[in-house]
Amino acid sequence: MGGSSSKQLFVAQKLLEKDLSGKVYVVTGGNAGIGESTVRQLAKQGATIISACRSVDKAETSAVSIRKEISNADITVMKCDLSSLASVREFAATFKAKHAKLDCLVNNAGVMAPPLSRTTEGFEMQFGTNHVGHYLLTELLMEPIVAAKPSRIVVLSSCAHETFRGITANIDFDDINWKKRKYVPFQAYGDSKLCNVLHCMELADRLPEGVQTASVHPGWVYSELMRHVMNSAMATLFSPMLRMMGMIMPWPGVQTSLEAILTDDLDLKNGAYYAQAFSPEKNKAGGWPQKSLSEHATMENAQKLKEVTEKLIADSDFLAAKITA
Repeated sequence: MGGSSSKQLFVAQKLLEKDLSGKVYVVTGGNAGIGESTVRQLAKQGATIISACRSVDKAETSAVSIRKEISNADITVMKCDLSSLASVREFAATFKAKHAKLDCLVNNAGVMAPPLSRTTEGFEMQFGTNHVGHYLLTELLMEPIVAAKPSRIVVLSSCAHETFRGITANIDFDDINWKKRKYVPFQAYGDSKLCNVLHCMELADRLPEGVQTASVHPGWVYSELMRHVMNSAMATLFSPMLRMMGMIMPWPGVQTSLEAILTDDLDLKNGAYYAQAFSPEKNKAGGWPQKSLSEHATMENAQKLKEVTEKLIADSDFLAAKITA
């Protein structure tokens, strides 16, 4: 489905009926919300799925629930804590020891607006989890992704990469880890989501033909991502009002991810931004794909982000080696 619409966008039924037998998918954060809905749908279509999650227990509980619905669901749970580069490396090594090809990497996991906290390597938590962890994971899995081509990489972003709650995302490359500035949770969130869009743009420019990428805004979806914004009791209390305001549940929310994952190769615009209809402040129509309204979503910034990210990872590896030497 191309173009724009003010209505909720849904995947064409024929895409939900594709036979994915023999295809391998990695979904980060596959234990809840959009990630769990992604895993469930891919399982229905016969895919082999690795649910890469920080909490193995929660992911196993989710997998058991899906297997009760889909008796032949092929789901393997593996630990992958994106806030620890060592955990990311361990996951990638274990995956590659078992799988020579990866048809699609879905970088779905994320955190939104927590109090100031830091990853194992000292990155600001949202930048480190939403971007750096996924960046390293993508690089480490590139060999099986290229081996599987036509293959793709889908990254969950957000309309917050433009403007959200009156805050315009704009990466401060001089203080990317919030060590000098007063921490603003939603600014850091929007900046990390801009990183996701830039990452896909850069990958599309760099990767060989046959490997495609897309960034996704799923809409305003109620999920565990909102745990730092409102607790479950608040969400239940205000659910009718939130739905009137445009909040959607995980199945409508997963539609844009599924479009980017399942649409035919010739129909996917490489490196593009795919957005669900609802955008909180602008009430902007969605589009599969659509042009980002961020003036900061440029190839110049994408290349700069790549350089900064790789240096941060290299520096953290150097420090880790010194500590363990």
